[in-house]
Amino acid sequence: MQALSLLDCGIATDQGQRPHQEDRYAFITPQGFPACDHRQLAFFAVYDGHGGPDVSDHASKHLHLNLISSPAFQAGDCENAIRGAIDAEENQLFEGFASGGNDASTSGSTVALTLVDLNKGEVVIANLGDSHIVLGELEWTGGKITYKTKRLTTADNPDVPEEKSRVEAAGGTIRRRAGQARIGTINMSRALGDLQYKKPLNDEDATGDFISSQTPHMSPQT
Repeated sequence: MQALSLLDCGIATDQGQRPHQEDRYAFITPQGFPACDHRQLAFFAVYDGHGGPDVSDHASKHLHLNLISSPAFQAGDCENAIRGAIDAEENQLFEGFASGGNDASTSGSTVALTLVDLNKGEVVIANLGDSHIVLGELEWTGGKITYKTKRLTTADNPDVPEEKSRVEAAGGTIRRRAGQARIGTINMSRALGDLQYKKPLNDEDATGDFISSQTPHMSPQT
């Protein structure tokens, strides 16, 4: 018996005032997962691109494929499967940049994704950057239906104390421009792409963490 049911899903985007839409998304309903996988799973992801659509576009087409094909995913280890899928995506971006296939040195993307196990009633959240996942809980109050909302993700901005310490320890410098704390031109401390702030582009001999990290924040929810 399933603990959760997926009744419907949808997506909407808004380009705003920018000349180009750099945001992308991906979702897979239970019917879209391999037939050999008997779990009832659903995958949803938003990729908010910056510096061009190269990274967000590539991630929207490949990250979920990296996830599904990983041994950790097939073994039921969703958290490590997501981490591995993000690392694999980052490696693909670097290989594409090295061969001249993309501009991932200056292009980057946030990640906000969730993998839902409908059988277990478990939701695994992962995020990079400042895109967020919000949970809405239905409530019946005073004869009216309302939603109680809760943000499930963590903002990866350079002025968050933990992120500031990590960036500076990796050799990065944080400055305020246009009212925001920034690493170079970007106002986030974790993202896909942005290879100019990552090894080996920024320092082939350096060891330790990247200035801009692709290690996601993870949060399992039940």
